[in-house]
Amino acid sequence: MVTYIAQKIMDAKDAGGTSAGQAKYSAYFGSAILQILYGKYQSAVNVILTTDGYADCIVTV
Repeated sequence: MVTYIAQKIMDAKDAGGTSAGQAKYSAYFGSAILQILYGKYQSAVNVILTTDGYADCIVTV
């Protein structure tokens, strides 16, 4: 699941730029409800994004 989420965020950035990647990141981690569903994957996704050069997609609130 971690690699799937990270790949979707990277694909969004590749297709539509940084703002698209950030929007996809927010689609997985941007609200309290989403944190319940996907929050356990967030730190691992952040590691993958940072390692692969997509750290600019990470949105902090």
